[in-house]
Amino acid sequence: MNAFFRDLLSPCGWLLASATFLGVFFNMMGPVRYYRYGWFAKRKDIMGGLDQHARHEYFKRFGFDEPFGFDKPFNAGSDMNAAFMRFYEKWYGRKFFIGPMIIHCFVTLIFVFLVFISVLSEPGELNRETGIHNPFFQLPFTAIAAATGAYMWVTNDFISRARRLDFAPADVAWGTLRLLVAIPMGYAFASLFTDRISPFIAFTLGAFPLSALISFMQRRFEKQLDVAQESDEAADSISKLEGVDREIRERLRKEDITTVTQIAYCDPIRLAMRSNLSFIFISDIAGQAIAWLYLRDQLALIKPFGLRGACEIRWYLKHYDLPDTNLSVAQELDRKRAREALPAIAKTLKQDDSTVLNCFKQIAYDPFTTFYVETWIDPGQPRIGLLRYGALDNPYDSSFQEFAVGTVTENVFTPFPVELARCSHARAGGPVLAPVEKGGAMIPATIVLLKRDVNARQVVKMLFEQETQVLREHPQVGIMSVKDVTVQELVNFHGIPLVFYVTFDGAVEPLNLDQLAARAIASAKHLKTGNRDGISYLIELTKKGIKTPLINGYRDAILKQTGCKTLEEALAFSRKAA
Repeated sequence: MNAFFRDLLSPCGWLLASATFLGVFFNMMGPVRYYRYGWFAKRKDIMGGLDQHARHEYFKRFGFDEPFGFDKPFNAGSDMNAAFMRFYEKWYGRKFFIGPMIIHCFVTLIFVFLVFISVLSEPGELNRETGIHNPFFQLPFTAIAAATGAYMWVTNDFISRARRLDFAPADVAWGTLRLLVAIPMGYAFASLFTDRISPFIAFTLGAFPLSALISFMQRRFEKQLDVAQESDEAADSISKLEGVDREIRERLRKEDITTVTQIAYCDPIRLAMRSNLSFIFISDIAGQAIAWLYLRDQLALIKPFGLRGACEIRWYLKHYDLPDTNLSVAQELDRKRAREALPAIAKTLKQDDSTVLNCFKQIAYDPFTTFYVETWIDPGQPRIGLLRYGALDNPYDSSFQEFAVGTVTENVFTPFPVELARCSHARAGGPVLAPVEKGGAMIPATIVLLKRDVNARQVVKMLFEQETQVLREHPQVGIMSVKDVTVQELVNFHGIPLVFYVTFDGAVEPLNLDQLAARAIASAKHLKTGNRDGISYLIELTKKGIKTPLINGYRDAILKQTGCKTLEEALAFSRKAA
């Protein structure tokens, strides 16, 4: 041993130390690179496919064992980001790499050192010109070949995984196992051949993955014992799905996913994290799987119609079920195309129209399909809107300014009749348009689109607080109370999943034109300046071309009571008379 340490200072000793260091460093470069950089890129890849709403939906459906408060409303911001980050760190954090990497580094160090010292030394006395003293044991040439082949395969596998961001702690552990069994397996396979080629066989087998060697041994064993191998190919193998090749199938098999049924009803986030496949890809094949469970091989027949999975079928039904009225030009075209395609789809599937629709509804409204549709929508596409009609310059809409991303006005009308049926606190009791059950008219409206990460509960709360704030700031009007305020919703209105609007129970009863005119004049006297009074509101409606059955009579009543010829004169007269 003293001779060994003395020889380490020789040129051959420096060569041994340098070769060992470089061998370990090169082998560990892949895992270390992924630990330092790749893990963050993969986390971003997974989390980037889910916005706040999709993460919230995921916790509601799959995160029942996670204490993140997923069943409570969340604010637009970092709530779901923080919850999802904790979830990812808890189950798939970098900490799980530390133990396997330390063990692998230690095993690799031993292997590389023994191989190099066996190559650089000769058994027996030291030849200081050509070798170094080996105080341990000399590896036979077959063992060196097997260890070198395994090292080559593991290093190549680690570098490839780090490059394609496909690394897990289990992969490091499997690499360690591959090194540990390299020499025994090399000898086992080499024993089947002559001594002359046994080192080559040991090296070649070392360059194969462990799973391939195990499969080879199983086939060899079955052949020797004349045992017929049973096919494990299931009738609903995931190979039937588009985009699933041999490599993808093997990665999913390692996660115990081998059938279409399993992929259809798996936890997609956990599977993406475990397999390192992208969430978009997992959701795509899962959507195909849900549709395949109902249509099986006939799913391929309707792909030319644009129906390759559950999400596409859901969107098809969305267009098919559009109502006959109050549609934009684009929506009318979508509905026409969907309904014209149904007979052709039914003929292709050799079923009648009603049977196909029933099957499609089962696929489209499966709870897992709903989740994938929620996450499949373009992250920039709004899912919530506010319905505004009449005079649109509500001063209290400022609470939504930071969330507004645009408006929809083309062919948008109120889906209910409106009339001058409410006295507004913000307008000092002046009459404004409100939904009515009888009479009225459907008038042009605007949908204010909100950011995608705004939650429905948050919108309802903000709308309610906005209107009750008006009641608190204008108590002198005394027409309504907080209990009169109700927030209503429209589902899938002009392509927007949820559109909210406010109704009030405190309507003007009866709808007497003289009383309405008197309240409009009184509001103008009370406010004196600005354009928040009832007469100014009517002027705005007139400029926008909005008409209801009462508007003309209402205007005439105001002009009659003020003795003026125009609404502008009536407004000035009312303010002077205050």
